[in-house]
Amino acid sequence: MQRFVLQPLGPVLRCVVSSMRSSSDVGADVADLVLSRKFAEERGYLNLVVPGPSSEESLDEKKQQDIWLKTAEWAGITREDTALEGGF
Repeated sequence: MQRFVLQPLGPVLRCVVSSMRSSSDVGADVADLVLSRKFAEERGYLNLVVPGPSSEESLDEKKQQDIWLKTAEWAGITREDTALEGGF
C-alpha cells in the first residue's frame, strides 16, 4: 500500500499533514539527535526536532510506575537482577 498510495501522494500529503515525513528524513533527524552536541542538554518530548509539551498521560506518575513494573515483568527483571532501587 505504501508503495502504490503513500509514496506517490507524499508531496501532496506533506502539504496537508506537516508531520508526515519520509523515513530517510526521520532517520536523519534521529542521527542528528543522537550525534549532535546541539541537543546534548535537551530533555523531554520533541516533535519534528522542536521541544514541545508532553502529553498529560505521559506525566501521570501512576501510569509511569505501572508501565515500569510491567516492562520489568516482561523482561524478567527482579529486584535481585538490578541495582535500581525503588522501582519495584
